[in-house]
Amino acid sequence: MALRAKLKRNASILCLVVFTYIVVFKAVHLPAVIDQTDSMPRGLNPQRCVHDPVPCPRIVYPERDNESLIDLKNFSYVLDAKPCSESGEENLLVLVHSAADHFAQRDSIRTSWGAGSGWLKNLTIKVVFLLAKTPEESLQDLIAHENRRHGDTVQGDFVDSYHNLTYKHVMGLRWAVDRCASVDHVLKMDDDIFVHLFRLSEILGSAAAMKPRTILCYVQKQMPVSRSEG
Repeated sequence: MALRAKLKRNASILCLVVFTYIVVFKAVHLPAVIDQTDSMPRGLNPQRCVHDPVPCPRIVYPERDNESLIDLKNFSYVLDAKPCSESGEENLLVLVHSAADHFAQRDSIRTSWGAGSGWLKNLTIKVVFLLAKTPEESLQDLIAHENRRHGDTVQGDFVDSYHNLTYKHVMGLRWAVDRCASVDHVLKMDDDIFVHLFRLSEILGSAAAMKPRTILCYVQKQMPVSRSEG
């Protein structure tokens, strides 16, 4: 079953990638998905998909086993975070991309907006840091100690590199499905971003955020995506 089908039906996804402050989002309502297998031709010019994305089919892959992450075989978690509470107490899951040695950045989030659930009546936050493995044994020991203390680190068994950011992001979505599927909203961000919780609370309480199958983010219209295969 696709990841999107397992998350709460009225869940929304928010993404922050290059901005350091949340001010306003644009709501993008997802069109209907056109199922298509790998063997079927796409039948659309790649550039048309960039400038006119709505008609473009989205490939739906067959069900994959739990030991694979996209095309990464024998995937497993090196470290795992505490799952969301069974009572569904949390309504916002924050997936934070972080580098192995960014201890200071993670601590800054834990002691600032990441601990802000008590300040807001309608927002209960769960922060999870997404890491890849490191070849340095001493650094790995420090990360393991950090996770024993805080229980908020999800680490995959793939090398931390720019090329592998897709693995890290999909790993976070899989973790959300398996460990935190009851949340209303998922926020994706990097560890160098500060979140204005009060403004975020207003946005999540808006009518746009309550629509099912909705992504809230900035739309980069002047940065077309390269869709060349290979």
